[in-house]
Amino acid sequence: MEQQTENKQILTKGNEEEKRVRITTQEAIEYREYKRQRKRAEILSAIANSEGILNDFEDEKKVRERAMRLRQAAVCMTPERLQTIGGLYVERGVAVDCLIGGNGETLAKVKAYEAKRAARMRASELTLMISPYAVVNGRYDEIAKEIKLVKRAAPKVRLKVRVNRTYTPAVLSRLARLCAEGGAAYFCVPYFEGCERLRLELKNGCKLQVVGVEDLSVFKKMHGAGVERILTTQAWDMYLEWMKEVEKINFPELMLKVEKTEIKAEAEKPAVTALRLPIREPQKMLADGVRSAENAPQVRNAEC
Repeated sequence: MEQQTENKQILTKGNEEEKRVRITTQEAIEYREYKRQRKRAEILSAIANSEGILNDFEDEKKVRERAMRLRQAAVCMTPERLQTIGGLYVERGVAVDCLIGGNGETLAKVKAYEAKRAARMRASELTLMISPYAVVNGRYDEIAKEIKLVKRAAPKVRLKVRVNRTYTPAVLSRLARLCAEGGAAYFCVPYFEGCERLRLELKNGCKLQVVGVEDLSVFKKMHGAGVERILTTQAWDMYLEWMKEVEKINFPELMLKVEKTEIKAEAEKPAVTALRLPIREPQKMLADGVRSAENAPQVRNAEC
């Protein structure tokens, strides 16, 4: 065992040989295009985790077409819009998220009725607005009962619990735990600095949704932090801006390596030198037994 240990070579930065692969310029261009296509696929995957909003002043056809093209997770709308055009979204394969409870200041029984009615109209998700008055006054027991009541009213529909403004971290942490315990699929909060930390408070499969992300840099930050759902009205504009950034990528470090490799390869080619043959004098050539051109015909005649 000791001999095997002594004979074993340990690779370190000092003795490890660097392996380099030489590629041509055409291969570098193909690799660059491959990287761009991969980046486009990553952008589409990130945008697919977003959720659109159908406001009263927006064209529902445009919102629906963009949601289909971007393959967004869902489109949020009010119960009135769900009743009129919600079926068109379902037929086109777009998930519908129905907002129930208005601004949150309605009775729990009314919210349960709205949830049951939205489920009958084939809503895929339900966003339950929590009462700000109940949150400020610390009525967490009532909030927990309300979440469970709405969940029982539409058990087959994905439930999301949403607060319409930011509170202290302690309050948001407690609300997040209530959502997870009540069987909610998402806990929705407005965007603020550090909101992604609420993911640590969620359990039982409950996920985090951030609302009000209207900037591409913020969207990238939330997506990189692992936020599962992002609600925004600017998904299409952010998609186009993100794609423009991809087209500008030229991978200069790759092209620089290719140029250096080609220059080094040209330098390593052996130089072609002319061969210098020794010039012999006529007397020395005769001494070596080499016949001259004048004696060649005589020799052939003699041989014949």
